[in-house]
Amino acid sequence: MSFTTPVFLFLFFPLSIAAYYGIAALGRFFPLLKRMRAADLVLLAFSLVFFGWGVLTALPFFFGYILTVYFMGWLIARVEKRNAAKALAIGLVMLLGVLYVSK
Repeated sequence: MSFTTPVFLFLFFPLSIAAYYGIAALGRFFPLLKRMRAADLVLLAFSLVFFGWGVLTALPFFFGYILTVYFMGWLIARVEKRNAAKALAIGLVMLLGVLYVSK
């Protein structure tokens, strides 16, 4: 699926936007949905469906990349301020290395 196909423009994109804002609106009435950041998880799921639609075999790569980015963000947020730059540099080298190898 491409960004310019009718399936994306008239079905997938409006459905993903409606699901995101629908879950976000429900978060006002159900605090658990807001705490879980359920709307963000819905967008993540739609993103994985979109990319999996084109190249299904690349989904494990996307999962690994997402987990790496999440872990590095978590690590940067929790280390001391003077070590945060080192953690950021390590994360950037890892992620750029993955992009270099995959391209």
